[in-house]
Amino acid sequence: MQVKQSVKLFNAVRFKWKEVNILLLKEGFIDEWIVDRTGGGQEIAQTQEGKKTRLYAGGTIGIEELTELGLTKKDVTGKLKQFIQSSESKTRLLEDYLPEPDGDWQYSYNIIEKIEDVPLTIGMETIAYKGRMVFAHAFLNTPVE
Repeated sequence: MQVKQSVKLFNAVRFKWKEVNILLLKEGFIDEWIVDRTGGGQEIAQTQEGKKTRLYAGGTIGIEELTELGLTKKDVTGKLKQFIQSSESKTRLLEDYLPEPDGDWQYSYNIIEKIEDVPLTIGMETIAYKGRMVFAHAFLNTPVE
């Protein structure tokens, strides 16, 4: 059975279907994901430079390991949101980004590989707590041509 839905994007709309989340943030941007401790998703954006897509997957270390560090998933995802909001759109794109540590927390985004002929950029986002990696996300960025 095929389901076809047309949505005009003007305001932020969020809907949840089982475990799948879809965020229609503004005209020209869609983010859909499924997550618990680990998961993944896709963003599609219309920018001045054209259409782009970014795939991502990853998550936190195990719950038991987080507990041993005195952390929860919510602690880690809260810190992730904080790092992203303070990055001024410098992360998860096409360049490395390493801000100053925030107490015991360190965020980093590194380009793993750029394949110019495709074009495709592969990146890795990590968060460390007291020197221990507690979160990782891999990213695939490419324009739609």
